[in-house]
Amino acid sequence: MGWWTRWGTGPVCGDYKALLDQVLNGTLSVEAFMTLYFERFKNETRPMSETVFQVLDGVFADLDVFTTDPELLAAKPDFYLDEKQLQARIHDAARRLASLID
Repeated sequence: MGWWTRWGTGPVCGDYKALLDQVLNGTLSVEAFMTLYFERFKNETRPMSETVFQVLDGVFADLDVFTTDPELLAAKPDFYLDEKQLQARIHDAARRLASLID
């Protein structure tokens, strides 16, 4: 098992849910959210359940394929995400985290 554990969701879930909510409600731009999210997730040391890790890792992957470049979006529409698609994925992740909060 990696640095995550099968422990409860704890504060990690709530903290990330709050961060996702900030981009969803427009408090953070997508660009600022990406910077904060990548930094926080890459440096996360708190234990989390495997389920929480999978949700958060999915957001990381979604951010990794987000682009505003219309040429990339046109060339590989099944690979890259535009802002509307990214927002939908973040909304789904926030919903999933909300259902896990102890």
